[in-house]
Amino acid sequence: MSKIVRTLAPVGVLALAMTTVVAARADDDDDIKNSQKKVLEMVKALEGGKEPTAAQLADFRKKFDDLDAVMTIYKPSSKKGLGSGKKGPGDGIEQKINNLVKRVPSPAKMKDELIRMGYINAVMADVAKQYAPTKPKGGKGKKEWEAYCAEQKQGSKELIAAAKAGDVKKIKAAAKKIADACTSCHADFK
Repeated sequence: MSKIVRTLAPVGVLALAMTTVVAARADDDDDIKNSQKKVLEMVKALEGGKEPTAAQLADFRKKFDDLDAVMTIYKPSSKKGLGSGKKGPGDGIEQKINNLVKRVPSPAKMKDELIRMGYINAVMADVAKQYAPTKPKGGKGKKEWEAYCAEQKQGSKELIAAAKAGDVKKIKAAAKKIADACTSCHADFK
């Protein structure tokens, strides 16, 4: 093997590895964008009174195998998340829900945003249910996973109702129910 080949071979391997990583990242970006688009389609339907159907949810699960990519929706917009309200630092849905547990800004100013977050969380509870583990982890399995999803969905419905009514105490309680369901699920399954 010539000295040039020995010198350039590692560079070629590195270039191939980098190309693979970039292609995988592009696939992840596509999954993130496309899964968010599908979630928002289901949100729009739910806002009109139509729950996601079992067929829609099963189809979603077939198209998007990586739950982590799907859950990116909760991150700030600067990290490929959907974001909520005014774009910028702190616009992530997860962060906003957690902040609501501590303090609720003027419900009148946030009414539409809170309702929208409630609908997004409700759809995401249905979506997440499709990813129940097939093997128990630490003694927890599908039953617990689905219970957390049901709790998230119920909290989401309560958030929507509380935001519509402008009830600060109920907004806070609903946000806590959502946050607790998410935290418990992450503790058991992540």
